[in-house]
Amino acid sequence: MFMFRLILINLSLLAHAVLSEEILTRSDRKSYSALRFANDESSYILFTPKMDKLTDKFSLCLWIKKLQAGNIQCPFGYTSEYEIFMTDNGYYNRVFGSSVLDRALTSKFTTPAGSWFPYCSTWSLDSRTYKVYVNGLLAGTETTPSGRKLKTGGKLVLGNMYSGSGHRFGG
Repeated sequence: MFMFRLILINLSLLAHAVLSEEILTRSDRKSYSALRFANDESSYILFTPKMDKLTDKFSLCLWIKKLQAGNIQCPFGYTSEYEIFMTDNGYYNRVFGSSVLDRALTSKFTTPAGSWFPYCSTWSLDSRTYKVYVNGLLAGTETTPSGRKLKTGGKLVLGNMYSGSGHRFGG
C-alpha cells in the first residue's frame, strides 16, 4: 500500500477504489490531498490522456509514501508496451520498453516506509537521454534510440496493477 501526489492538468480521471487522503506538511502547516492505493488489482486510476505535446520530451515527478515494505507497486505506467513504467522501489524503470535500468536502481530507494520522497524522470528526443531522480539526486540514465518518440493514444495508469488490456502493470 502506498500514497502519492501527482499534479496533472486538464485530465479527466476514471477512479477505481481509490481513496483521497488529507495530508499535513510540517513546514507550512497547510493541508493537501494525496491519493491512497490499496495493495490489490482494483485500486488504480485509468485514463487515455492526450499526449501529443509530450512526444519529444517529458518530465514526470511523483511524491511517494510507501506505507509498507515488500510488494512492488506501480505508481505510474503509460501503455501496455511500457512506454513509461515506474515502480515504487526502483525495481523497474522503463522507457520505450527498454529494461536497461531494471533492478539497477533499487539501492537508490532508501527512504523508509512511512516517509515521503520525490521520484522523477525526464526524457528528451534531442538529447536521447532518459534520467531518473530519487530524493532529488540523479539515480540513473539511459540513452534512447535515435528518432524514437513517445507513442500517443495509450492508457495511463496511476496506482497499482491494471490487467484490462491483457497486460499487467505492477505486480
